[in-house]
Amino acid sequence: MRQSISYGALLLVLVLGLSMTCCKVLKQKQQFASLGGNWLKGLDTLEMITFASILYDNQSQRFKAKFRTNGGERVWGQFTKFGFEGARILFSRDSVQALNRLERTYYSGTIAGLDALGLPAISDYDLMMSWMFGVVLDQDDFQKEDSLWLSPAGLPVKIIASDAQGVNHLEVYEPSIEQWATLQWMNIEDLEGGLWAKDRTLIVEAEGLEVSLSTNSLEKKGPYDIPFEVPSSYEVIEP
Repeated sequence: MRQSISYGALLLVLVLGLSMTCCKVLKQKQQFASLGGNWLKGLDTLEMITFASILYDNQSQRFKAKFRTNGGERVWGQFTKFGFEGARILFSRDSVQALNRLERTYYSGTIAGLDALGLPAISDYDLMMSWMFGVVLDQDDFQKEDSLWLSPAGLPVKIIASDAQGVNHLEVYEPSIEQWATLQWMNIEDLEGGLWAKDRTLIVEAEGLEVSLSTNSLEKKGPYDIPFEVPSSYEVIEP
């Protein structure tokens, strides 16, 4: 890894797929407004429990993750291993707070600052929320320009595979790392009145990175608590 940062911190960024509201892409493109409810179908008030695994530089780790949201604009995440909390995160479209319990550190700031810490991130909030929560997209959810499709934030997208259930395999160009990332939605089922992919993968081949999510349970019985307190003894991480 580019800096000495734990797998917990890396997972916070890459699994949760954080956002920057303004992105530089392959060439200057129109920035589309968020499609909000159209993209995040069914992503209202819910709690999801999933297993997350990460392979980076031929090293692997596996975690249990709990995600909560009360409307999709703020997402709370908790990561545990062997019953112990290793990390907690709270983020929105333009900011992120992260606690690393293992190293007793705290980060608060912009998504761009995470890249300065050596953590590659996918920067389209709506696209990554759809991937993280397993929300299945339709081709109509993308804008078309020339031979490429565009995500809501204007990132170039290549649709690799789609079927009657929706788009299940695509590549998206991430300008912060100047690389294409692969997103996949698999094992799509009708859960809680909508189509949800139980398994998802994110691959950045040039970075030697692969993240996998496998959902164990999903419920919509909120609103949910999203507790986030920073212990005074934690060291603040600066980009």
